Amino acid sequence: MTFDQLQEGDVIFLDANIFVYHFLGLSPQWKQLLGRCRNGLLQGKTASFILAETVHRLMIAEAIEQKLVTTKNALKKLREQRALNQAFASILVSLLSSTAARMEWNPGSWFPGLLL
Repeated sequence: MTFDQLQEGDVIFLDANIFVYHFLGLSPQWKQLLGRCRNGLLQGKTASFILAETVHRLMIAEAIEQKLVTTKNALKKLREQRALNQAFASILVSLLSSTAARMEWNPGSWFPGLLL
């Protein structure tokens, strides 16, 4: 199935890749998909652990882009330097601020869902 085959009202699960590629501007396809969710054409759902993974990956990408770490040592450096992690807290705040108004708890599920 392709994204074009998704029908209005379909419920889809959004994984970290979709958010990472969207926020890094790497895929117009993901941007369009999230736009369809935002406009109510699709129901996008995700989990809090997916948002955590997204933030983690965006922090690494930002640290590499700012040349604070290399792709080789990124994880080790981020583990070692708490100050570096705190410097990227704004990414978390930005991500959650942009989606917090749309979060809902799905009774009976194992995790909170996110409706975009």
